[in-house]
Amino acid sequence: MPAARIDLAGRSFGFLHVLEFDAIRAKTAYWRCECDCGPDCLGIITARATRLLAGITEQCGALGYRKDPDRPAQQRHDPAV
Repeated sequence: MPAARIDLAGRSFGFLHVLEFDAIRAKTAYWRCECDCGPDCLGIITARATRLLAGITEQCGALGYRKDPDRPAQQRHDPAV
């Protein structure tokens, strides 16, 4: 019996606003999201539900990786380290 899917439609995660369910691929739910991160924004993206709920995916990628000063350097993928 398949697990119940959590309805994320209408919720926001960072700059992403979930529009609708997209598909299930390889037992993973994907949702269509609209991003409003700024002028270089990619607009509509598809994101994994697990990454949205965990706070990993919060924008379309146009902003790039925001460095968190509280995060250790080896986890920031900083080329200067």
